[in-house]
This record gives sequence, C-alpha cells and structure tokens, in this order.
Amino acid sequence: QPFNCEKLKSQMNAYGISDRCLLTAGVLLFITLCLRVVAMAQTTLVPEEAYYWMYAQHPSLSYYDHPPMVAWVIGAGTQLFGDTEFGVRIGGGLLMLGASGLMYIFGRFWYGKKAALIAALLLQVLPVYFGTGLIATMDSALVFFWLAGLVGVTVALREDRAWGWYLAGLGLGGAMLSKYTGVFLGVGTLVVVIGSKPWRKHL
Repeated sequence: QPFNCEKLKSQMNAYGISDRCLLTAGVLLFITLCLRVVAMAQTTLVPEEAYYWMYAQHPSLSYYDHPPMVAWVIGAGTQLFGDTEFGVRIGGGLLMLGASGLMYIFGRFWYGKKAALIAALLLQVLPVYFGTGLIATMDSALVFFWLAGLVGVTVALREDRAWGWYLAGLGLGGAMLSKYTGVFLGVGTLVVVIGSKPWRKHL
C-alpha cells in the first residue's frame, strides 16, 4: 500500500501535532545536536570526566565509588575516536539520544503522541539533560537504562506481555551498573505492582 502523506498529516493533527510543531521540534533538536557535538570536541574535560577516563584505562567490574558502566561507555568511545574530549563524551551523547527515543515510546503508551514528542524533545533541550548528554558521567547511562526499564514495565503491565519483564530486568541491571540509585527502579516497580490489585498477578 503506497504511503499516504495526507492521511499521516490528518492523524497528527488529530493528536494536536501540527506541521509547525514538528518543524519547531526538528529545528530545536538539530540545533542542540550541533551545539553538543561542537562542545564535545572543543571543551576541555572537567575533573570528573578525567577521573572517569582513568576508570576506562583500568577496566574492572567495579570501582571505589561507582559501578563500571561509565568506564565501559568511555572506553568504547575512546576505542573509536581516541583519547580525545570527543572520544570521552560521545558514548554519553549517544545514550541520551537513545533515551529520547525510549522517552517517546514511554510517553506514547501513557499520555499520547503529542506529550511523547514534547517529552522526548525536552530530554534534549532542558539544560540539566543537555548537560547530562554532554559531560561524561554515569548519569547518561542511568537515564537510558532507567527509561528502558520503564518501557519494559509498561509493556508488561499495560500490554500484558511477559517479554516486557525481560526488558525491565535488562533496564534495571543496566541502571544499577550505571549508578547504585538504579535500585529504586526495582523498588518503585515492586511498590506499584503490589499497590494495584489488577497488576498483582504479575508477582
């Protein structure tokens, strides 16, 4: 069946997503990506980034104050782009792009396409999240895997599909390998399932 552009436009308008809205979102996303790439390559590493780069020079299953995910992400980036500012930061930036995609999926399940699009865009343009995708810390991986876990939980609970729990488990594991506070993803999920009678069957 041929692609029907007019039908797609009418569906988007029904959800309150206009051409102007999409254009604005696209322009903002493009600008933020350009700014992030330039900043990644031109800005000197902050002390925390240099500290985590040292992690990547000595691969391990854990470190004194953090789990290993930040070292693995930086290590992958520097393998591809060398021991440069861009190489140290590119992994976190890609994870935050992936996080926007997961945010869109999560938001669409619960709140509809318009809210999902806005939430995905805000994850790139709000200063705190822009910084998370720019500075090489464990937070970009935490956000990515946390959202992966939420998407998995959503699929399991709303769609009643068991494979969602496997995705949720992957997300929880990745979150805890990123930052120890990732454990609260599991705690929160357990509280929600126990607190909702229709969902208790998943226990």
